[in-house]
Amino acid sequence: MNTVRLIIDGKEVSTAAGNTILMAARQAKIHIPTLCYHPRLPISGACRVCVVEVEGRPA
Repeated sequence: MNTVRLIIDGKEVSTAAGNTILMAARQAKIHIPTLCYHPRLPISGACRVCVVEVEGRPA
């Protein structure tokens, strides 16, 4: 299995290649607010609550 390393809020995190940033954060016990992945709400991707900044990418 391939893994990738990323830094979230200054903490280095390793996760399986193909995982989302949100999955990696949850595995590392780092909270990113989100509504789309609430078990009682449908996924819409419209609220932008979980938007994160990726260093080196346009904001």
